[in-house]
Amino acid sequence: MEELYGEDETTQSWSRQKGEPSQAYQAFAMYRDFGPLRNIRKVIRENALEPTLYASWSRWSKKFGWKKRAEEYDDHTEKVRMLILKAEEQERREAYRKMLSKVTRVVDERLDKLRAEELTANQTMDFLERSYELGSRVSGIETDGKDKSTGQLEITFTDAFDGV
Repeated sequence: MEELYGEDETTQSWSRQKGEPSQAYQAFAMYRDFGPLRNIRKVIRENALEPTLYASWSRWSKKFGWKKRAEEYDDHTEKVRMLILKAEEQERREAYRKMLSKVTRVVDERLDKLRAEELTANQTMDFLERSYELGSRVSGIETDGKDKSTGQLEITFTDAFDGV
C-alpha cells in the first residue's frame, strides 16, 4: 500500500502516535473507523461501550488530535478509493477496446462478403452509427461530444447481424 500514498504507513497521522498508549490508540481506531459523521458519544453508544469512557476518550482525543487525524484518514481513504476506481475504469476501457477489435474483425469479414446491393440504406447507416457509438464509448466521448462514460456498455444487435 505504500505506493498509494508515498510514505511508510507508520508515519501517517492515523497510525499509532509516539507516546500514545495502546488503549488510547484502540479507542482512536474505533473513532477513526466510524466515518465522517463520527463523534465520541456516538462511537461509544453504537459500540455498546460504557458511557463512563467518554471522559478518558475526550482527554485522549484532545491530547492526540483525533479529529485532525481522522479527517486526514478520511482524505487518504478517499484518494485510495479514487485510484481504485480509476484503475477499474481503465480495465473496463481496455476490455471494450479488445471487444471493439473483435467485433470490427467480424463485421469487416461480414462486410467483405456482402455486396453493396445487398445492404439497405438503413442497414448501412445502422452499421456506421453502431461502430461510431462503440468507438466513442471506448474513448469516453459520447456522440454529442460530451464525456458521459458510465462504465456500462449496452450492445443491441439488429436483424442485420443475423448470421454473423
